[in-house]
Amino acid sequence: MKGQFLVTQLPLLLEQRAAQHGLRRQSTPSGFVQPVATQVAGHQADQRELALEELPITPRQVAEVAALVEAKTINSKVAKQVVDFVLAGEGEPGAIVEAKGLRQLTDTGAIEAAVNAALAAHPAQAAQYAANPKILGFFVGQVMRATGGKANPGVVNELLKEKLGG
Repeated sequence: MKGQFLVTQLPLLLEQRAAQHGLRRQSTPSGFVQPVATQVAGHQADQRELALEELPITPRQVAEVAALVEAKTINSKVAKQVVDFVLAGEGEPGAIVEAKGLRQLTDTGAIEAAVNAALAAHPAQAAQYAANPKILGFFVGQVMRATGGKANPGVVNELLKEKLGG
């Protein structure tokens, strides 16, 4: 059984091996490795034991995806898509992000335009914000939909709160 491990050991093993390739636990998005391990395990659902060398994603690639999230090049939702593409054998994480146009939108002007459009399209909901701050989530969803999920969520929230007076 040398080189083999149980699928249930995958999260810890991936995290340990990814650390050897630069994954820093303290700066990694919370719970990042577990969802990646779940995706990999799902991809290998017919097997109870795996060999690290046979995984469709390497620990270096896991570390690269984590680094892309940490650098805010992609968000965690897009990271899941990138992992799916890697599992499908479509290439390296960084190249996939560029080739498929998955880079997170950080241009404040473009995000602000999407925010303004969402607010203009839904004036009744905008008027409800003071009484119901949870309506912010509705607007975040509208902006994310308008930007194809690529807008930086932190920037979206900041701009919406500023424009809604919150």
